[in-house]
Amino acid sequence: MNEQMLFYLMIVFGAVSALASCMACMLVIRNKADIEKNTKKLNDIRDLISHKPLPAIEDSHYQTTTSKKSSQIERLEPKKLFYCTPDNKPILSIGELDQGRLRRSKRRSIDINTSKLIQIQGVLQAAPSLLTHAAIASGNYMEVIVNGPLAAARTGDALRPIVQGADGKIIEMKLKSPVALNRLGNVAVLWSIASVIVAQKHLSDMKDELRVIKDCLNEIRNFLKTERESVITGALSYLQDQAYPTVMSGEFPAAVRMELESIERKLIEVQNHLHMELRSTVEEIESVKDVDTFGTSKTFATIDEKVNSWHESCKQYALAARTRAACWQVLSAFPEDDALKNNRQRAIVNSIAGDIVGLAESGVDKLRNRLEKVDSKFKNDSDIQIQRANIHKKGNDAKQVFLENLSGIATHINFVSEQYQAFNKPICMAVKLENGRITEAIELLPA
Repeated sequence: MNEQMLFYLMIVFGAVSALASCMACMLVIRNKADIEKNTKKLNDIRDLISHKPLPAIEDSHYQTTTSKKSSQIERLEPKKLFYCTPDNKPILSIGELDQGRLRRSKRRSIDINTSKLIQIQGVLQAAPSLLTHAAIASGNYMEVIVNGPLAAARTGDALRPIVQGADGKIIEMKLKSPVALNRLGNVAVLWSIASVIVAQKHLSDMKDELRVIKDCLNEIRNFLKTERESVITGALSYLQDQAYPTVMSGEFPAAVRMELESIERKLIEVQNHLHMELRSTVEEIESVKDVDTFGTSKTFATIDEKVNSWHESCKQYALAARTRAACWQVLSAFPEDDALKNNRQRAIVNSIAGDIVGLAESGVDKLRNRLEKVDSKFKNDSDIQIQRANIHKKGNDAKQVFLENLSGIATHINFVSEQYQAFNKPICMAVKLENGRITEAIELLPA
């Protein structure tokens, strides 16, 4: 009996020993997994330490540091939320707004409905519950920065949320709650928002430009050939009624792009015809024959008529160029295709410089030479001098107006281009939420 009990005790002891060995092995495996998990966290933190701010962004919004060990978000005293590309480049940041910056900055009101900010309203709603140490409660402005240029280059990237604490330490979040913070999706949403805001600034003077085109068209309508009037009137109507309001509402449809290309081709054809017409008229002025037998009135009248025709062609040419420039301005508001926009800009500027300017200058010179040849033995020389001077002044004034119009168009194109480059930077906004809805959005511009 004692031997049997001893046998059973040995079996139990062996089982307990085996169980203890298994538990020890499991503990080692678990510790190894914990070590690997912590190593991954440390590697993530190391990656964040090595990340440098974008060169194009000089202020401190994106200049962050990190701790050497991971910590819970609650201990971080969170003040700022970043959404970054996989290589830790921030595209969206949300945080407390410096009231001093709000006072110092120029302000531009942003249309909430057309700006597409509504697409990140859920994220902005949830931010105050996460950023517990930032004064962004309902009714206060929060600072929202969208890096449009970076977003344009990374539209397919997913976004990583990262929180920055009061002491500058940061940690990547694995968001599960609140769900709203995960709704941002990818970079394309932010690229869309930035594109709309830039487009609306880019086209802020378009109404005035279209009004100028309309006034010029009304002034010369009686002198336009039917096909030219049809092209310019059609272009103006399309810009006013469809292209401009569509882009200002935040939409960039391919159909508008295609129609702008069609209008461009037609306007180039109009300009080319007018260019040939101007050259032909100058040649006609130069070759006007003396048709008077006993005076100069008919000869002067013929030259004067040619000068009037030349002047009308100049105004039509300038109007076609201005309409092309307006179409280019709308096209430039579309995202992407920078090479096409730059080539279009260069082509329009070339059409109002160089050869056409030389043609205008030489036209007046040839007019003066032809007027000097008009003479009569049967008319007072002083009367002839007066008629020469009057017609020459009309031609010279027409040339000056023409060149001033062309110069004004070139200046406007260069201004729009420079402004577009200036706009193509991260957009800093003061955004206010009340009862979970965006009630106000202001772009903060350098003073």
